[in-house]
Amino acid sequence: MNKSIGNACLLDSSSLMTLQCIYIIRLVEIIFMSDTKIQRWGNSMALRIPATMLRAWGIEEGQAVALSVEGSALVVRPTQKRYRLDELLAQCDFSQPMSAEDRAWIDVPPVGLEEP
Repeated sequence: MNKSIGNACLLDSSSLMTLQCIYIIRLVEIIFMSDTKIQRWGNSMALRIPATMLRAWGIEEGQAVALSVEGSALVVRPTQKRYRLDELLAQCDFSQPMSAEDRAWIDVPPVGLEEP
């Protein structure tokens, strides 16, 4: 139940929760709903993405993204880095002893058509 004191209004917990939800929804609309225009950039078309949206999304300038069309929506997703074998092996420390679990996995006998 809400109570008034002069011009101030005291809210009960359910009313306060409703106001918080409305505030959060409005904040999400401000951050994630933005109008922009397609503009020419050389021989291509460009879409400007507001900085607040990029920060909320966790995307930085120069980061690769994948574009797709789903229904009538243009969908932009960050691409995951594709590692090369030499990059992954460069992170390994082969001077460290192998764990018992790794050793057991390597020493397991063939169970199918693989060659020993």
